[in-house]
Amino acid sequence: MIKAFIQFNKRICLAVENYFPQSKNDARFFNLEYERLIVDYARQMKEGGVIVDAGGGRSCPFARKKPSNFKITSVDISAEELEANIDVDDKKISDISRHLPFEDSEVDIIASKMVIEHLPQTEGFISESGRVLKAGGKLITFFPSRFAPFALISQSLPHKLSEGLVAAFHPEWVSGGRSGRFRTFYDKCYYSAFKSLLDSKGFRVEKEYITYAQSRYFDFFFPFYILSMTYELLVHTLRLKNLAAYLLIVAQKTG
Repeated sequence: MIKAFIQFNKRICLAVENYFPQSKNDARFFNLEYERLIVDYARQMKEGGVIVDAGGGRSCPFARKKPSNFKITSVDISAEELEANIDVDDKKISDISRHLPFEDSEVDIIASKMVIEHLPQTEGFISESGRVLKAGGKLITFFPSRFAPFALISQSLPHKLSEGLVAAFHPEWVSGGRSGRFRTFYDKCYYSAFKSLLDSKGFRVEKEYITYAQSRYFDFFFPFYILSMTYELLVHTLRLKNLAAYLLIVAQKTG
């Protein structure tokens, strides 16, 4: 009965989604754009090189698309996650918020997706990225923003409860690897703080993609969904970047 009620609400929400302009470039679009950017930048580097998939875990979705003269190394704190990864050329166990296991100026591209919100302190990762990237190297990172409604709810609840709610209302995300298995911190995970951090560590923001779309978290109950959509439309219209839902940032090492 409850499952049928939730599915009914989700169908209604899906039917009205396209009437809201902010929903066109949501996290699904960002996911595709993230992979495209990595591959495009790699192709521009004719001599080949090294791509680091930071916090890569069990898989690397862009591995089959990258140029053959590039090597992908996945770095993750979890040996169990890395063991399942058959996509990359090399795997290294390390806490990326403290250390990236590469020599100075060894790496061409560092990529991370839905990772930095799980770091207790983001500054260490950005500092290490600046150390190991070559001059002109790219940091490409895609992450949820600290002040998005779903992120605020997640931060206010015990981790197990937050994980359980996602599993209850969006079981398809759990089976697709989007469950909240790892605790979130959202340290400096909002536009102004993250940009200031990049500036302080010798990076220049080259491209930024911002979306306010996140109402699918609430599509299990149509009134919540419409309330969320109305909020989205307001912050989207006012371009309140610190209240974004997701950020996709391309930064270049300047020094």
